[in-house]
Amino acid sequence: MTQTRNNLISIIIVGIVTAGLSIGSISLMSFRNVVQNDNRQVLEYACRQNAETINTRLLETEVLVHTLSDYYLQMLRDPMDLKDEDALNQYVIDTQKLAYSVMENSEPVVAAYFRFNPQLTSSTAGFFLSRTKTDGTVNVMIPTDLSLYDCSDVQQVGWYYIPVEKGEAVWLQPHVNVNNGYYMISYVQPLYVDGQLIGVFGMDLDYDSILKNTASIHLYDSGYALLMDRNGSFHTAASQIPPIGSDTIAEIREGEDTCVTSSFSEKQQLYITTSIRMHNGDYLILVVSEKELDQAGNQMIFTIVLFTMAVCTCIILVLSGMINHMMNSTRTDPLTGCKNRDAYLEKRSSLENGIQSGKEMHFAIIVLDVNGLKGINDRFGHTFGDQLLISSTKLLKESFPKETLYRIGGDEFVIILDRRSCAVAAKMVHTFRKNNEQAAESYTMDCNHPLISIGYAIYDSSIHYSYSDTFTAADEDMYQDKKSFYEKHPCYNNRRKDQKND
Repeated sequence: MTQTRNNLISIIIVGIVTAGLSIGSISLMSFRNVVQNDNRQVLEYACRQNAETINTRLLETEVLVHTLSDYYLQMLRDPMDLKDEDALNQYVIDTQKLAYSVMENSEPVVAAYFRFNPQLTSSTAGFFLSRTKTDGTVNVMIPTDLSLYDCSDVQQVGWYYIPVEKGEAVWLQPHVNVNNGYYMISYVQPLYVDGQLIGVFGMDLDYDSILKNTASIHLYDSGYALLMDRNGSFHTAASQIPPIGSDTIAEIREGEDTCVTSSFSEKQQLYITTSIRMHNGDYLILVVSEKELDQAGNQMIFTIVLFTMAVCTCIILVLSGMINHMMNSTRTDPLTGCKNRDAYLEKRSSLENGIQSGKEMHFAIIVLDVNGLKGINDRFGHTFGDQLLISSTKLLKESFPKETLYRIGGDEFVIILDRRSCAVAAKMVHTFRKNNEQAAESYTMDCNHPLISIGYAIYDSSIHYSYSDTFTAADEDMYQDKKSFYEKHPCYNNRRKDQKND
């Protein structure tokens, strides 16, 4: 029975654990994917929002350049007027004044310049306005002499020849202006009248301020942002450039105008990058460690796992308790609450198997019989007989509080002592017999005051070849005790109508 119970509990545990692991694994994988997707969508949203802030500044600069360029073209009635020195000087004064006014009201713009086509004018014709780095005032600077540099000198005159070569407005790569010391990006537009190049007008933005704004983007605890130009060079206000590899750079460039999520490793730590191309062709890149990005989701997954384990454990405990209760109920005598005959047979079988297998066994058997049960039943009815059995059980449990009591028949009980109790078996039996004798002295026909005969035997492998041999010896000792009891107290023979059945 115990083996059956253990097997049933094992099956339930294995079933619940297997089902829990299967369902839990699938659920956790799905949940983890959802959490990761949500985290990356949050990262993409942050990337778009911050890129939009930078793009707004870039677009404002583009609008200024296009607006002033259109206005400058409207101010020029005839391109041939540029060949007239007086007309050219007045045109430069008017256009410069307008650019100066715009710069005073547009702090991000650090320089504005309008250079004329040297084929129509001199190589220095035009204006150059620059904001000082100390106090931000706008100053008139000496224009660069285009004739002093080759058109391939991007550092010095790329701002003029690159848009002319492309024939359209362009954003230049970040560079340092040698004239005012600003680290800047430039938006320049060529001006045409009837297909003839008039000149180039452009504005410069302070790139350091953009980098500082980018550096202020904080993601979680350790995440950060940086910029990458179209050539794959990184720009950041931080002192250290992250080791983003060429494969990641290639993935970023392939993203066109959409957010691209990629990754790279540094010091055995995986980092997630989300990037988007901005209006000037540069890329805003957000970087955060995967561990930190998924930390909240992992904590939630850990909580779910613990909760699932707790629920499974509770289910297992409840079901195990129900099975134990059910099994115990089938092995418990309903009247007395003792272990029943099935439980006794299971215990007997276990001891018998140990004996037959040659193990060294240590146990003792106490056999007990309730005196006068049949007489009580015959005189007062079975209700009184049942009460006598209940009273007998109470007495036996009080006398042997640490031992398991089996009811194996109508009025017969058995106690099996283990190795620990075998040594004191004789003393326990002697004490019980003495108490039984004392109870007999004041006996009245009362089902609440039982008298019980007792016998015992300790297993001895030299004379007992089986459990039955030991039990027979204990049973014979019990009948000897019963016989002796009636010889001492013959008056109790009438306690049962048929003494032969005792």
